[in-house]
Amino acid sequence: MHLWNVPQSLWDFYCKWSCDVRSKTAHVSFELDGRTPFEVVMGYTPDISSLMNYDFYEPIWYYNEISQFPEPKRKLARWLGEAHNVGQAMSYFILPQSGIPIA
Repeated sequence: MHLWNVPQSLWDFYCKWSCDVRSKTAHVSFELDGRTPFEVVMGYTPDISSLMNYDFYEPIWYYNEISQFPEPKRKLARWLGEAHNVGQAMSYFILPQSGIPIA
């Protein structure tokens, strides 16, 4: 968090993202035998495509459909991680300029 100057108010998003990465990547551990913790528990290889697009707190562009002319529809935000159990597959939490995280 210090490397990216992430505010402490986003600590919970960082912890969730860190746990996602750690559980879905392989570790050098005798008990895991080269597999991911997710694979050991669930029995199948996890899909990591949602973790490969962006790094935590990375600047991104998002499309805001409700913006009215002359305000641009493309807006700048920060990526906070995957939004599990919210919306469709590969939904993400982002932090727009308002400072209120949205999915």
